Amino acid sequence: MALPCLIAAWMLSGFCLSLGPSLAAQVVGSPDLLWGGLVIFLVAGTGAAGPVVFRGVSGPAAMLAGCLALLAGAVVTLAAIQTTSAAAFLGGTAVAGAGFGTAMLGALRTISALAAPGQRASLIAAIFAVCYLALSVPVVAAGVAVTHAGLHRTALVYCAVIAVLAAVAAGSLIVRGRSPVPGTRSSGGTSQ
Repeated sequence: MALPCLIAAWMLSGFCLSLGPSLAAQVVGSPDLLWGGLVIFLVAGTGAAGPVVFRGVSGPAAMLAGCLALLAGAVVTLAAIQTTSAAAFLGGTAVAGAGFGTAMLGALRTISALAAPGQRASLIAAIFAVCYLALSVPVVAAGVAVTHAGLHRTALVYCAVIAVLAAVAAGSLIVRGRSPVPGTRSSGGTSQ
């Protein structure tokens, strides 16, 4: 259940760090490097703010909120790339970044609650191995694809894959939401 969520989140990070600056220059229509830096800042900034906002909710609720934000951000970013809307591109990037941080918080909480205390370290190591593969392998593939299909088409496919993975993760969370995950708090409310 958490695997498509983690892959989508880390694919987003790789997308913004690798293709984001070039896309920003293309969408904004300016070669100024400040736009590429802004894309990275938005993903990192909202990615850090998401877990702070959702720190009081259960792991599954945070993961669902993160997946929905990833989905919304990826769809808005996809539309912005297609229509060359700078405001939508930056907005979609910010929303997707918040989804990244929140989804990661929720996934770590949900998965680590299922492990025995003596197994948590190896579990977290395995989670991050998957995350770093999801960060790097799609970026390398996108780099190859850009040389053959171009930046625009590659970015559209990349965003679509992120959206599909986030939708699959959100859907599985919604379906499973009717039966609580053992070891996690089942309330979705916030507490400080």
